[in-house]
Amino acid sequence: MLLDLGGLADGDVVALKSLHFDPMHDEHEMEEGTDHHMGPARLGDGDEFYVLRFNVTGDGRAASGSMPGTLSEPEPMDVDGAPIRTVALSTDAGAGEMRWLINGLTYDIEEYPVVVERGATEAWEYRNDEKSMPHPMHIHGFDQRVLERKGSPEQVRRIAVDERGRVPTDLGRKDTVTVWPGKTVRVALDFSHDHDGEQTYLFHCHVLEHEDQGMMLNFKVVHGEI
Repeated sequence: MLLDLGGLADGDVVALKSLHFDPMHDEHEMEEGTDHHMGPARLGDGDEFYVLRFNVTGDGRAASGSMPGTLSEPEPMDVDGAPIRTVALSTDAGAGEMRWLINGLTYDIEEYPVVVERGATEAWEYRNDEKSMPHPMHIHGFDQRVLERKGSPEQVRRIAVDERGRVPTDLGRKDTVTVWPGKTVRVALDFSHDHDGEQTYLFHCHVLEHEDQGMMLNFKVVHGEI
């Protein structure tokens, strides 16, 4: 990070603040009687708060360098002909116990429902139920590249930067991709790595409560044809 504080005097204080934002609670609808909150929050959702403070001492100007207009340009991925794997995100509140599911499955440490070939490129299509919550989907070991967003909420659509509904943060490598209720996000994955033999990984929702309630699966990367 390059920060030029040259316009400030010794003893000045600069604060980094998270500004107020729309938490978009109206964008999801849970089944009646479902309580997905896990205790009181210190801040209201979307409230502004201070993140950190800089105390300026001496000359605050950066010694050298300048901020580039573009930090990096990810190499394009060729997804022509790549298989499309559906990843359905849903919930089950039966028998009084909340479970979050991926393709109708809950986590089993001994099971590997997804198997991919090392070096393969696949398109995964996350599809979230209408009556659901946002799910930030995280995959271990590999980057995701957002190809398309379909049916995004208005707050997301208005900041889209292309006809595929992608937003500025979708244009680079992603380790976590948020999928809103009733929406679909398609991502590309390159399963190349340098390890021999079979390798096992996880993918899951990055909301801790959802992961703990089963929204996580093993996947296996195998050497050779499946």
